[in-house]
Order: sequence, then structure tokens, then C-alpha cells
Amino acid sequence: MHAELELANRRLSDFLNAHSELTLHNVRLQGHADGMVITADEFDLRLDEVLAVEAAGWRGHPERRVRTKTRRADLVLGPYRVLGRLHAPPSADAFQALHLRRTMVPLTDVTIALPMNGQTIMRDVETLIVNRHAIDVLAEQPAELLADLPLAVAIDPRAKDMTGEIYAN
Repeated sequence: MHAELELANRRLSDFLNAHSELTLHNVRLQGHADGMVITADEFDLRLDEVLAVEAAGWRGHPERRVRTKTRRADLVLGPYRVLGRLHAPPSADAFQALHLRRTMVPLTDVTIALPMNGQTIMRDVETLIVNRHAIDVLAEQPAELLADLPLAVAIDPRAKDMTGEIYAN
């Protein structure tokens, strides 16, 4: 589904967590099995029916952002396989703290695998907000999935790592 949503200068995750139902505009729905496309000018959607939302555009007020540490997560949401970074405060474990979070939880640096017309389509997105109640499987991303990927880590040489999570090459 592709649609437009009026946010009124709010972060998308905050907006989603503040509503139980949304009215979407300029909607385009595409079937996974046959690729059939349906369009609508307006569509009402209950948030408990949503598995995930791709965030695009404005990222919210910079002063509201907090420092976090991330863990690579491997999730299954219905027909989707999602690999991404799950965020948590530096003193918390992202996986253990997930059940304490609000319903819609953002992941960053995401790869989504989805079935489409009998094939698996892979998409990379910057931010995906997932419905934590819809997660069927959640695990730390296995290291073998990352083994062949070149890791480029930009670390400020003036920064001091107090978490033990950052490793310089």
C-alpha cells in the first residue's frame, strides 16, 4: 500500500501511536499474489490491521532525538521478513525492552523481503515502523547474514565509547 498522511509536524511513530484509526489519502493498494492494483482517494484503516509503515520525509524535531544503541534484529511480520536495527536506551537491552514500548516501534537501516507474484522482492528502506503486536518471530540477526557485507563505520575520533558497543577498525 502507498498512501499520503497528514502529520501536522509530528514524528510518524508518535502520530501512529496516538491514533487507533487513520484516514489515508491518494491510496494505492497492490496485491501480493497477483500484483493487482486498486486505487482510492481516501481509505480508513485501523492501526491494529497494520503490520508496518515505511517512514519517508521529515524525521521530527532534532531536539527530541535521544542517544540509543542498536541491535540487529531479524523479524517475521506476517508474509514479510525484516532485517533492521532495533533501538534502545544505552542502558537497556533492545530485545528485552521491546514489550515495554508503545505499539508502533521504529527500526532503521532495514531490508524487507516480501512475496510478490510468486517471487521474493527485497527492498531497502531507511526507517520502518513495525507493529510490535504483529511480530510473529523476533531474533537477533545471525552473524552469518552479515559475514559477506563490508562494514563501514564512521566513528568520531574525539568520541569516547562508554558502552563497549563501538569497535574501531
